[in-house]
Amino acid sequence: MILDKDQSGKESINKHLESKELDQKSYALITAKGLTESEIENLINIDFYLDIILEKFGINLLSTDFKKKKTKWSDALTEVLTNAGKSIVLKDLEDLKKHIAEKAEKVNIYEQLYLHNQSFMDGLILQLESYFIRE
Repeated sequence: MILDKDQSGKESINKHLESKELDQKSYALITAKGLTESEIENLINIDFYLDIILEKFGINLLSTDFKKKKTKWSDALTEVLTNAGKSIVLKDLEDLKKHIAEKAEKVNIYEQLYLHNQSFMDGLILQLESYFIRE
């Protein structure tokens, strides 16, 4: 199981650990360097999804303080767009995440990660390989 490293992700993991549905090697929380809470989008370079945000909201994230935010991606994006005069609802975030995921399917997403997050992804890949590939 791979979940965002936020309150709901941690609660879900704890629930599954307590019920013995998971053990310590059966999950990972997405961890972006320097953030207490993070989502998979925090690992991805902003340049990868700039066009998606610009098309949906007409806001160029590079002209905002988005990159300076030290919160999980959804919270940072909601704050920046709200400060730019937009009204953001959960459906907007879900749609954006869906578009980013669709775009990620078409490219080598590893090349789109921030360099400082590649070591986390390398470790995650090793965990998955050791869990699923048994020789």
